[in-house]
Amino acid sequence: IRYTSIELEGLHVGPSPEWMQRSLRKIGLRPINNVVDVTNYVMHELGQPLHAFDADRISGNSVTIGRQPAGSAFVMLDGNSIQLSGEELMISDASGGLCIAGVYGGKHSGVTESTNRVFLESACFNSVAVRKSARRHGLHTDSSFRFERGTDPEITVYALKRAAALLCQVAGARVSSRITDLYPTPVPPTSISLSLSSVNKLVGSAIPRADVIRILTDLGISVTDGGSDELNLKVPAFKVDVTRPADVVEEIIRIYGYNAIPLPERLSITPGKTKHPDPEQVLERAALQLSGMGYREILTNSLISKAYTRIEGGLLGSPVELLNPLSADLSIMRHSMLPGALETIAYNLNRKQEVLQLFEFGKVYSKNGTQYCESSRIGLYMTGPLHREHWKGKAGKVDLYRLRASMDALLDAVLPSGRKAIQVKSIEDATYGTAICFSSDGRELARAGRIRSEICREFGIDQDVYAAEIDSEFLVGLSARELMHVSGPPRFPEVRRDLSMLLDRSVTYAEIESISSGVEPQLLRAVDVFDVYEGDKIEAGKKSYALSFILRDDEATLQEKQIDSVMQKLMKQFEGKLGAVIRKA
Repeated sequence: IRYTSIELEGLHVGPSPEWMQRSLRKIGLRPINNVVDVTNYVMHELGQPLHAFDADRISGNSVTIGRQPAGSAFVMLDGNSIQLSGEELMISDASGGLCIAGVYGGKHSGVTESTNRVFLESACFNSVAVRKSARRHGLHTDSSFRFERGTDPEITVYALKRAAALLCQVAGARVSSRITDLYPTPVPPTSISLSLSSVNKLVGSAIPRADVIRILTDLGISVTDGGSDELNLKVPAFKVDVTRPADVVEEIIRIYGYNAIPLPERLSITPGKTKHPDPEQVLERAALQLSGMGYREILTNSLISKAYTRIEGGLLGSPVELLNPLSADLSIMRHSMLPGALETIAYNLNRKQEVLQLFEFGKVYSKNGTQYCESSRIGLYMTGPLHREHWKGKAGKVDLYRLRASMDALLDAVLPSGRKAIQVKSIEDATYGTAICFSSDGRELARAGRIRSEICREFGIDQDVYAAEIDSEFLVGLSARELMHVSGPPRFPEVRRDLSMLLDRSVTYAEIESISSGVEPQLLRAVDVFDVYEGDKIEAGKKSYALSFILRDDEATLQEKQIDSVMQKLMKQFEGKLGAVIRKA
């Protein structure tokens, strides 16, 4: 630890000059007053945090560095009060704590408009102590960010002089004391023995000894000869991340240039063993399919607000709460992909980006008793018009059928032969209302639907949002059953037959599809709906479906008798199981 300080008097607190305000705004900082702005300016200029105290508000006209008793109250600059644990390193006066060292200043010693005498500190605090204090109280500041990663103990005096000179320039201050420098145990430079042969081995090419010495010397590292192959190095304290030979090699190659290392004429590799199926390849295939359909990938935070736990999509147990959350809005590990996606959708809609088709790969978390669960998910989301307005016609809006088509295309891409093993049915869901459930072998693979309006309104969304959440681990597992099938174009022609029928409104297309596939799985290749009618021309509670059936025999040309036989079986099943009234198409 090193603590340096100086006093200045006669200053006038007010706005800092325009050039300083402009410089701070460029790096995303809001100007406050000339004293605070100087400390921020020097911190970003030199990497050394500083802190200014109102000298007239320091009791006993002296400060000490140590710890306060556990349970002591500390009022911070923002007015909030915290209770100290007794482990925090504190800057204190006769009446108590003035500042949590390297983390946050206290309200009672802060600079105000009436301040005319300042006690300015520039210190180097132990990185571990600062990190523990910051995390214990959830206080993460620019100052703690730098101290946690290590600062240069040799720059404290220079930074102090720089800040004092700026305060004299922009606030009319006068230096009223000598610099106090407490440095009881100076940090020695790090000693490293570097083998030139190991440098060349790690780099993969020979770097001349003279170049190595020149680079290290220019970086401020002291070099002495240790023999034909050895160099003895003294690394200055400000290079906190250079502690071993490999770190030194990284410094050398950074300056020498990666592009200066020649590539060998031949490269030898050992083929690696991969899993079957390779999860990365399966997910890559899914991502390519989705992006090809116009979806854009997003990446959202795995931490969400506790208020979002009422969204039940994907929840397998109780939510996982963090013991030391960064904030109340990031206190829960997400149990569903929906909260982050809805925040993203709201953000885009507020900026008039209305055509939204998004997907995300991520993980969800839950807790069953004492067991924590982590599982992978794929999320699909769509809202708004299908495309931007066009002179040839108005753009329709996305709907559940569009989402279902996306799901079918995705499953066809990942499970080309196992797609028929997926069962589809409608279920009631707390998040979607009526949802489409995809399952296989009695296990749920995916769930899709229109998110309830009241949930969307919580995120500031006043339009329909359609979403699906897929169990990607189960999807990868199903792809393991996939076998490669290669075949030429069909030798024999397909035949299409249309059928129109009147059904109860409660009958779903999934039921029709399931019955159709069970009638003649060898000849029936595809079923599709090409017209749906509900209106005053048919009786109430009914709807009219017009369907097409594609038939093909791979061994011979279909005969009319075979086609009629299949169609008769289909009509009989529809009449018996669905109560359909067959009409002419």
